[in-house]
Amino acid sequence: MLQSIGIICLLLVHACDCTNSNQAQPHTDNLPEHNTPVTGRIHMQVTPTKLRGEEKQVQIIFTIPDDMSVSKFKNCKLKGTYAPATPTSFNEISYVDATGTPRTQAHINEKLSHFITDIPSTGSKSYTLLFTLKPASEAIHLVINFELFDNEDKFLLRDQATWKDEALNLEIELQGKSKLIEDERDFSLKITNTGPKSTVSNQLKLMITRINGQDATVGIDDQNNRLQEIDLEELQVNASITKKFKIYPNSDTKAAFSFQLMYIGEPEKDPIPIAWQESWLEISQLYYCRGTNQVFYQVSNHGSLEKDAVELVYKNLSNNRVTLASLTDQSIALGNLGSLSHPYSGLQVNFNGEAGAEFEFKLMDKGKVVETKTINLKNIKLRMEGIRDGQEFRGQSQLKFYVKNMSSFPVDVEDIYIQCTSSNGVSFKWHNNQDVNIAASLASYAGKKIVQAGEKLPLQLELQDAHGQIDSSIILELQERCGNQISVLTETALNWRN
Repeated sequence: MLQSIGIICLLLVHACDCTNSNQAQPHTDNLPEHNTPVTGRIHMQVTPTKLRGEEKQVQIIFTIPDDMSVSKFKNCKLKGTYAPATPTSFNEISYVDATGTPRTQAHINEKLSHFITDIPSTGSKSYTLLFTLKPASEAIHLVINFELFDNEDKFLLRDQATWKDEALNLEIELQGKSKLIEDERDFSLKITNTGPKSTVSNQLKLMITRINGQDATVGIDDQNNRLQEIDLEELQVNASITKKFKIYPNSDTKAAFSFQLMYIGEPEKDPIPIAWQESWLEISQLYYCRGTNQVFYQVSNHGSLEKDAVELVYKNLSNNRVTLASLTDQSIALGNLGSLSHPYSGLQVNFNGEAGAEFEFKLMDKGKVVETKTINLKNIKLRMEGIRDGQEFRGQSQLKFYVKNMSSFPVDVEDIYIQCTSSNGVSFKWHNNQDVNIAASLASYAGKKIVQAGEKLPLQLELQDAHGQIDSSIILELQERCGNQISVLTETALNWRN
C-alpha cells in the first residue's frame, strides 16, 4: 500500500511571458532568488521549501500580471516528473483537477486549464495549485521536476523539489581522547540508532576528512588505509556499532581529522574532531591575582620527551613603568622540563603609579618560539564608601553605601562581585531581592558593565529573616573573579542587632 508523504521543494523562481517564443532552454545551474513581479511576466513560487517524512502538501503559487489574459495563462502547460535517478514505477502524484475530481497518477503533463477554475479578470491575479506526493513504501529520497511550457510547448520555467524519509535519532560518541599524544593513536567511535525505525541499507556512512597535516592517514581494523568514506551496516532501532581507528602519522609530526556521520547524503550531528601530535609545550596557565598582586604562570610538557632548554620570556609591551618581579622584561630558565608541568610560579606586580600594562609571554624551546600569550594588567581600585569597619545597624533598618571606582580609567565590573556572609543563621538581602549569600556581579546589580572613573554605585542591604536571633556579624567583600580564581579586593566587617 502506498503511503502519502510530502516533498521538499527547492525554490527556483524565473520570470516569463507565456506568449514569448524566445525563452531560454531548461537548465539546472544555481537557482536564482525570487524576484519582484514585473509587468508582462509570470512568477511562480513553490512553498514550503523544506518538507520531510509525513509532511505532504506542496503549493505552487502563480502570480499573473495585469496585462496578461487569463486564457493565455491557462494555455501554459505544467509537467511534473520524477528525476531519472529516482525509481518512478511506484511513486505517484495526487491532486484535484478543475472539475473537483481527485486524481492520482505517475506524472503530470497537463495545461493549466486542467487544474484552474476561475481567476479574477481584474486586479491582482494569482492561483495556487496543491499537490501531494505518494512515494513507494521503500522510497527514502525522491526528486521531482516541475516545468512550465507555453502553448507551443516551449520551455519557460523549472522548479526542482526533493523529499527525504523521516529523520532518525542517530548518535555518534567518541570513546577515547580527542587529543592524542605520541604513541596514543587509538580511539573508537560508537554509532547508535535510537529510532524511530531502522536505517536504510547503504545510506549510513562516516566521512573522514584530514583537516591538518600532509601525510597522516587513518586506519581501521589495524590496516593503514587512506580512508575517506566508510559504509556502515544497517542499524536496527536501539542497535549500535563501534568502529576502532588508529592514526598513522607517517611523516607528519601533528595531524587532525574530522569524522562526520552521514545519512541519506545529509550530515547527522556535529563532526567529531580528533587531533594527534608528537609532543608539545604550552603555557597552560597565565592569570593575574589581584589579592596577592601577582601574575601566576604554569608551563606544561605534553609528552614523554624531556625538554632541557626551555625558557619563558616576558616583556612589557606598553613601554611604561609597570614591572613583573621588578623588571619590565626578563628571561626565565625553566631548566629540565620532563613530562610533568612546571610548578605554578608567581611574579610580583608593581604598577609604579601607572594605570596598567600589557605583557607578552613567549615560551621558548632551544631558542625557538613555541607559544605566545599576552596578559593585560589593570591597576583597578575600588572601595566601599558610606560604611566603616565595626559599624552597627539595627532591626529592619536599611544599610546604604556605595562602591566607588577610584581608578583613573573606566572599569568593567562584570567580573567584580560583592558578597555578604553573616553569622547565627541571620539572612540579609539587597534592595533588588538578590540573595546576598550568593556572590553577585556588580554588572548585574547595577544594570551596566562599565563604571566610569570616580563613579559611585549605590547599594542597599536590609534584613531578610532574623530566624529568632538577636545579633549577627557580617562580612562584606568585593571580589574579582578570573576563571576559578577569586581575589578579595576589599572587605568590611559590620554588626547587626535586633
